[in-house]
Amino acid sequence: MKPGIKDVAKVAGVSPTTVSRVLNNRGYISEETRKKVYDAMEEINYYPNEIARALLNNRTYFVGVIVPTVTSPFHGEIVEQIEYIYHRKITKCFCVTAKIRWIQRKPILIC
Repeated sequence: MKPGIKDVAKVAGVSPTTVSRVLNNRGYISEETRKKVYDAMEEINYYPNEIARALLNNRTYFVGVIVPTVTSPFHGEIVEQIEYIYHRKITKCFCVTAKIRWIQRKPILIC
């Protein structure tokens, strides 16, 4: 099972609220406490769930791109420029190449 904030708090010897404050950089936290929390996170291999955080903040910092192929110069250039423009503003960039095959007049997406 993936470790949570309570597990980090137990290992660091602080409250879950303190761990939350460290993660969100809110309120006063001494450097000693901050170091204890980060050391505990590393020790138990904890990392924040980015999807849960994105749902809470209504911001995903994800960009999704669907193109027919990246082998064509046009589509490949578009994907490259998106990555270049947003490389510091986004966390993840998903690029899916897809071919649409028509069977019985219904599109089927093949990845």
